[in-house]
Amino acid sequence: LEESNRKLESVNEKLKMAAIIDGLTGLYNRKEIQARIDQALLQINEERFSLIMLDIDNFKQVNDTYGHQQGDNVIKGLANILHYKQADGMHNISAGRWGGEEFMMLLPGSGASSAVRLAELIRKRFANTEFSGIKPQTVSLGVTQAEREDTSDSLCSRVDMALYRAKKSGKNKVVLI
Repeated sequence: LEESNRKLESVNEKLKMAAIIDGLTGLYNRKEIQARIDQALLQINEERFSLIMLDIDNFKQVNDTYGHQQGDNVIKGLANILHYKQADGMHNISAGRWGGEEFMMLLPGSGASSAVRLAELIRKRFANTEFSGIKPQTVSLGVTQAEREDTSDSLCSRVDMALYRAKKSGKNKVVLI
């Protein structure tokens, strides 16, 4: 009976993880990262936080030119950098796949300036990542700090606008709003 219970607990844990983890990247899925943002907003009076939204530049060209497998490799390459940043003494960071080639990072306890520094590190590291058989890739990043009056919609819209400005002003850059 004890062995059966251990197996059942193990299966339940795997199911729980499958419900919140993106299968391609191993990062949180959109539903989970959104839930974490919502939870952080509930605690905004106790702890400030920032968001970073990332989007791989010209990603459609990667898929069209090199195929979807290479596109998946590029997405995994960015995910590996985000995993590394989570493990690199920044355990409280939550990173998730927002959709397609877009990602979101929640940085509890971080103000805008430290979020911008992290975004720059990610941007540079991704630009220097080598992908077999394809040219170097770049990423654009939007950054914002949560304010007490923010709702989930206002916060996500603001970080999305920062990302949009990074894309519109030449890509491969970080924009803070």
